[in-house]
Amino acid sequence: MNQLYKQVGISRQAHHQQVKSVRNGKLMEQTLAREVMYFRMDHPKMGLRKIYGILNPSGIGRDKFEWMMVSSGLRIKRIRNYRRTTRSRSRYALPNLIKGKKLTAVNQVWVSDITYIRIQDRFYYLSFITDVYSRKIVGYSVSKNLLAEANILSLQMALKDRSGVELKGLIHHSDRGSQYIDGQYRKLLKAQGIVSSMGNRAWENAHAERLNGIIKNEYIIPAHPQNYQQLKKVARMSVAKYNKQRSHGALPHRMTPVEFEEGIRQMSSKKEYHVYINY
Repeated sequence: MNQLYKQVGISRQAHHQQVKSVRNGKLMEQTLAREVMYFRMDHPKMGLRKIYGILNPSGIGRDKFEWMMVSSGLRIKRIRNYRRTTRSRSRYALPNLIKGKKLTAVNQVWVSDITYIRIQDRFYYLSFITDVYSRKIVGYSVSKNLLAEANILSLQMALKDRSGVELKGLIHHSDRGSQYIDGQYRKLLKAQGIVSSMGNRAWENAHAERLNGIIKNEYIIPAHPQNYQQLKKVARMSVAKYNKQRSHGALPHRMTPVEFEEGIRQMSSKKEYHVYINY
C-alpha cells in the first residue's frame, strides 16, 4: 500500500483524512435528509430553500444543502393550476388601488382569490383572504361551487378575525370575478368602510396567487383528501400550519404570520417593517 500511495503522490495520512472527510460528508447528508423528511411530515411540499432557512445547518451553505438534498431525491415537483375559477365582468371593473403602495401595518391591504381541488371526478373550490403585510390568512372557505356565498363566508371569517379593529380605509384587492361584485359581498365591505380594488391580470394579484399555490400544492394535495368533508378538515389544518408554523423569508427573522402579528407592537421604529406592492 505504501508503494501505491507513492505512485499516486499522496501520503497514507492524507488518504485516511480524505476517507474520513467523505464519510463525514455522507453522514451529514444522511442526517440532513432525515431532518428534511421529518419536517415534511407536517409540510410535505415545502421547498428545500425554505427548509434550509428554518433548519439553518451549521457549516454548510444553502447551495450545497440544496445539491445534497436533490441528490438524495428530495426535490419537490411543482404543480401548476390551469383551471379557471372566476368569471370576469368587465363592466364592473374597478381600478387597481394597490400598485406601488407602501404598507406599514396590518389591515391596510387584504387580497383574495379562489383556487380549486379535484377529488376523484369533481372539483371543489377554496377561497382565501390574506393580509399582505403579515401574510396571515384571515379568512377562508371550502365550497362545492363558484357561487358568491363561499366568498362571503371567507369575508365574514376575516371580519371576525379582525373584530374590534378599525378597518375603514382598508383596501380589499381581488381579480374581476363575479363573486367579488356580488351585492351582499360589496355590502359587507361597505359597512366596514373597506374599499374595493381589482386587477385585470393574474400577476396583478400575485400575493393571493402565491398563497393559493402554497396551500394547495404544499399541504392539501399531499394530504390526499378523498371527499368534501375530508377536504374541509385538511383545509382547516393547512391554514393553521401556514399561519402558525410556516416561516416567511419576507418577514423579519423569518417569523410565521402569527408570530409576526403578535410581535409587531414590540418592534422599534428604527426597525419598522415595510411592504412594497409592485404589481
